[in-house]
Amino acid sequence: MDHLIKDIIELDKQARLKVEELIDEKSKIGDFLRSKNKELEQAYKEEAKEKLEEVKNKMSEELAKKKEEIQKEYSLSLSQLEDYYNTKKDEWIDSIFSDGIKEI
Repeated sequence: MDHLIKDIIELDKQARLKVEELIDEKSKIGDFLRSKNKELEQAYKEEAKEKLEEVKNKMSEELAKKKEEIQKEYSLSLSQLEDYYNTKKDEWIDSIFSDGIKEI
């Protein structure tokens, strides 16, 4: 009977040790998960930052191209307007003076 009691005590001792080991493992898992969570969060932030930079660069390029196109259109329109003015200015001046002389 003493032998049986000793076996039960030994089994109980081993079970308590095993429970303590499992509790330690459980706490290590929590630490591991927190650590991985921080790593993943940092990785996602870096990835988002890279994508944001890509989008900014792309938009800047598109904006520069659009600005160049608009500048070309403006220059062309201004040139056409100047050409039209230069071809018509003498006619307009004559018209102004003719109308002015008729009124006097």
